Amino acid sequence: RNEGRVVRPKDARYKGPLGEAEQFIYELFDQLRAEENERLQNIQQLMQDKRPMETDRKSALGVAEAIVVGIIRAPQLFMSVLQRVGELLNSQPLPEEDKERLRDASPLKKDPPSQK
Repeated sequence: RNEGRVVRPKDARYKGPLGEAEQFIYELFDQLRAEENERLQNIQQLMQDKRPMETDRKSALGVAEAIVVGIIRAPQLFMSVLQRVGELLNSQPLPEEDKERLRDASPLKKDPPSQK
């Protein structure tokens, strides 16, 4: 019983030739997808290992890549710095009791205990 739902041939209780063909195609596509993902990861790893900026920074390609990467990353870095400065400006000072707790828990206490 399918309780009024549409059942795909591959999901039917009794698979016919169409269900078997659909199941075969799904398995084939899953295998193809896995192989293509592995291929993409291999290409990405190869590109990461062979970057001109990493292998020979003084070469023309190395300098060009360093400049382009710097230009692309500079706005991101600048925005993250501005965001952090904004967070710090909006933050509230710690209450004195929290400051005391932090001083007590710190391994870098300024006043070492006197030894008697």
